[in-house]
Amino acid sequence: MTRARAGYNALMRPFTHDSESGIDLRESTWALQTLLAIASSGSFVGAGERLGISASGVSKAVTRAESRLGVVLVRRTTRKLSLTDLGRAYVARGERIVADLRTLEREVSSRDTKVEGTLRIAAPTVYGPMRLAPHLARLSRAHPRLAIELRCSDRMLDLVEDGIDVAIRMVAAPPEGLVARVLEDDRRGIYASASYLRRKHAPSTIDGLARHRGLVYGPSPEPALTLRLVGPAGPTTVSLGVAFYSDSILAVKRAAVLGLGVAVLPTYLAHKDVARGRLVELFPGALPSTRKVFALTHPGSRMPARVRALLRHLDGLAAER
Repeated sequence: MTRARAGYNALMRPFTHDSESGIDLRESTWALQTLLAIASSGSFVGAGERLGISASGVSKAVTRAESRLGVVLVRRTTRKLSLTDLGRAYVARGERIVADLRTLEREVSSRDTKVEGTLRIAAPTVYGPMRLAPHLARLSRAHPRLAIELRCSDRMLDLVEDGIDVAIRMVAAPPEGLVARVLEDDRRGIYASASYLRRKHAPSTIDGLARHRGLVYGPSPEPALTLRLVGPAGPTTVSLGVAFYSDSILAVKRAAVLGLGVAVLPTYLAHKDVARGRLVELFPGALPSTRKVFALTHPGSRMPARVRALLRHLDGLAAER
């Protein structure tokens, strides 16, 4: 068996038999290639050169096809060969099939350059609507044939099982087996309202935070808001008594705006309130960033156009604030 034929057999092995029609797809495809090569070259030798097999290999392929179909496709004499009427009909239809296949592949390739279809994104419950949604709105306006589906959950969805194109996650390190692209640092700050700081006297040093009460966000209540900070004298840990707890970061932010205490908030969630004077950031840069925001995508040699378009729109996240 030639290398070309062996490679072809390996390629077609998963598609050998169509159980519904009873057609042997491997043999049918090979027969079609062989007849098209004969019609194009006019000889078994020429067909063999095109297919990378011997002239006798071409002859055997034709014989197998004729035996399987129960008809004569090629008329052979000692001087020449010619296609029978059925052989010419087979070749004519086969040429149309090949032309249709070429058109199909061109269409698929062309569509992959168009930003259309449905883009499915998974993102954390707050980051999705607060940080991501404005960029998705701009993406939608730029590509009106694109449908966007945003699933907001703090549970890590499975990209394959849940049909997700891109998952946005805030983690210290991305999971293995996925392509990870850093969008920005998951930067957080220490915030309180201006009115609270006037009433309770704003701390002048990091250690002075311990005299204040904390607003705590987490999956379960904590006895204290513990902050691991970097100050002028190096790393330090400060604990604040708890004034308010919630498993909703939005509720914690609201409590900070209302002057109930000091909260640790994502900068993307607090920056507008800072700009409007509703919140003040205490000791900027003292709370080190330990996580990054990643865009996770399927591994593969070619990324769909809709995913490439999304990542282009998110490229400016880090420089936005």
